Amino acid sequence: MKTNQVIKTEEYKQYTVREHQRRLFKRVYKFVCAGCDRKVERETYAVCCPSYGNKCNGKKSDCRRANN
Repeated sequence: MKTNQVIKTEEYKQYTVREHQRRLFKRVYKFVCAGCDRKVERETYAVCCPSYGNKCNGKKSDCRRANN
């Protein structure tokens, strides 16, 4: 049995980025964690409000969502 496979090759040119400055805005969000239902405060660079707090973010021992 033959399968037709298409192999795509892309070439990338090397370039350098000129030195510049960026302004990063750190925000403090107060919200209810979707994993543990606790009121949490999280400092982040994200544009929107995070769903999970820092303590249960991906930890199986502290977060209910790991058991689902």
